[in-house]
Amino acid sequence: MEIVAVSFKSLIKSMYPCHSLVPHNRLGNVSWQCYYRKYNTSQHYIRQYYPVLRNGGVLCPQVKSQRQTFVHFSVNNAGNRYLHTSSPKCALPPALLLFLRPLSKFAAILFGRSLRMWWKKLPADKRLFMLEAFRSHRYLLLGLGASIGGGICYFYITHLEVDPLTKRERFIAFSDDQMKAMAKIEQEAMLSKFHGCVLPASHPVYKEVAKVAMHILESNMDIDKVKHTNWSLIVINSIDDKNAFVLPNGTIFIFTGMLTVCNSIDQLGIIISHEVAHVLLSHMAEQMSRLHLHELLMIVPIIILWALFPDGVAMFSQWLSNLFVNTLVHLPFSRSVESEADEVGLQLAAKACLDVREASAFWEKMKSLSDSESEEVIEFLSTHPAYDTRKKFLDSKVPEAMKLREKCNCPALSPLDPRTIIKTEISRKIL
Repeated sequence: MEIVAVSFKSLIKSMYPCHSLVPHNRLGNVSWQCYYRKYNTSQHYIRQYYPVLRNGGVLCPQVKSQRQTFVHFSVNNAGNRYLHTSSPKCALPPALLLFLRPLSKFAAILFGRSLRMWWKKLPADKRLFMLEAFRSHRYLLLGLGASIGGGICYFYITHLEVDPLTKRERFIAFSDDQMKAMAKIEQEAMLSKFHGCVLPASHPVYKEVAKVAMHILESNMDIDKVKHTNWSLIVINSIDDKNAFVLPNGTIFIFTGMLTVCNSIDQLGIIISHEVAHVLLSHMAEQMSRLHLHELLMIVPIIILWALFPDGVAMFSQWLSNLFVNTLVHLPFSRSVESEADEVGLQLAAKACLDVREASAFWEKMKSLSDSESEEVIEFLSTHPAYDTRKKFLDSKVPEAMKLREKCNCPALSPLDPRTIIKTEISRKIL
């Protein structure tokens, strides 16, 4: 069967005639040539970035060795910018970090329940003796509790860090090596799940996605974490998955379903910039640190809950408390870090001279797609902001990003705003 692929390069050439393309002077040392439009053309906005993906979804052959092959970006120095393939080596799984939360919760439930059963079996005189012992040693117990609480506070304060990009103070309890080890496990799981659907490095779609990602990283080499991270790219042929993410070890995952949603190079670049921003801001480490700290603080309340109440009441109370904490604490924090990644990602895209207005246009299109699919998301129950919320937030950050583009001596953008264009196209479809 003939394998059909579409090249970004051919799409760019068809979208912009040669006379309207100019090379960007800041990319003279980059190993690939990136072009930016100087004037708008009638073919500026195309309906599908990869129209061939809609035609049966056949994009890559089933290569058995693809699971062992992925590409690393080498962007650490100007004289060593190239791509090479390698075989990943399995790291030792950090079992303690992965199972600490569920294990501590289970141990607290088991201990509290055992304590309640033990108390029920005690004779009346023994119960009075134990209560008197608690009363006589109450100051010692309070001191012990205060010492433990002070130790937790000390641990929290000593693990506060100031993010170099946002200047926000955050709690990080895991080292970079620990996060990379956990990311390695997730990477192996993803490669195993999508075995046979990973595009090889020689695939034209892979090459063009790599160019976009490489350009964003090269344009932000002034950031230390960009310079010292071993970035790699994995493109997965799965049209049903409109997703992209970056693991803490620098592995960028792009699904072909996301490519069908992106209408331009700029939109794809903004999506990649957003995911790279999560890594630069250590959001995964911060979220895991907060979750582990919360589980640590909940050990004593869980023990008391299961020690005082029957199993059914304790189970319902714990479920209800988890629901409230998740809705009022964890989900709002998750939405806040998404907004933070949107803002920093827009800055990364601006330094790469992308059209930052495309960020808002992308979420406008995502909203229209969700409306057509009757996919209604309640924001306060979601880990991500609603499409309208993201669009308005990005619109408020576009002027600042435009000023950053000017500081980077980027070429002027098209006078036609893509946000206006996408609204016109959506209204035409509705009418």
